[in-house]
Amino acid sequence: MPNRDGVYFLDCRRGEQVKTALAYYKNFQNGANDNQFPDDITNVTEAGFGVWETGQTQTVTFGNGTKFNFNIAPDAVSKPDGAVVGTADNGFETFTVFKDRQRVLIITNDGFQCTTIYFAH
Repeated sequence: MPNRDGVYFLDCRRGEQVKTALAYYKNFQNGANDNQFPDDITNVTEAGFGVWETGQTQTVTFGNGTKFNFNIAPDAVSKPDGAVVGTADNGFETFTVFKDRQRVLIITNDGFQCTTIYFAH
């Protein structure tokens, strides 16, 4: 059975402040989750944009304690939208990471406008 859940990799901006975050959706539907607040969201960096594209496994822990491991290719930025650019897992299931089209997904409660960079599904 395919994954029903998924994660968006986000770059977020509020004025001159920037940060990166991961947004988890239990009912993931790429393109249909716009303006829906995620089931869980966690900041990856608090000041400045993080680097997703290291070619090495990175781990982020969500608020519920679930560890999300991902590896995005160093050349992912140059790939076309929708291209496979990496892999991810959360200890329960495996995900494929795709390049997204940099659209606004959400505006957080503290006023950050978050744009999709990649998604894992």
